[in-house]
Amino acid sequence: MIRTERVTEIPGSVLATLMPYAQKEFAREQSSELLDATKDKWIMWDGDTPCFIGGVYKATMLGNDPELWLLLCNGFNARRHLKPSKYYSRLLREGYPRLTLVVESSFRSGRRFAEVCGFKALGQITRRKQSYELYGVAT
Repeated sequence: MIRTERVTEIPGSVLATLMPYAQKEFAREQSSELLDATKDKWIMWDGDTPCFIGGVYKATMLGNDPELWLLLCNGFNARRHLKPSKYYSRLLREGYPRLTLVVESSFRSGRRFAEVCGFKALGQITRRKQSYELYGVAT
């Protein structure tokens, strides 16, 4: 059974299942600061197997829209988990109507995943000398 669990902390046992690209991105994001700044965190499970972890955080108090982060685990299977991911993405966009998302520009499948989940590309930004595509809620 596929389910989404809201959590206050992401267990280390789940972090250990991140896909290699997600591990790299998580390390780049200064993981402890990211987790501390994230108000809403969740894990999508398929039975006892984590599929992805994610959260919504607001980087500053002035003017920035809340930002979604999502990292895939080794248990993620696009064929099996895309439809539940799209459904959860829709619920998130309803709860956060000005939600944004960034995806590393060279990560083509991540950019496509964002678009399939209802986000539209708004332009490029640079963070820590890395180029990212900025996405916003498609209206």
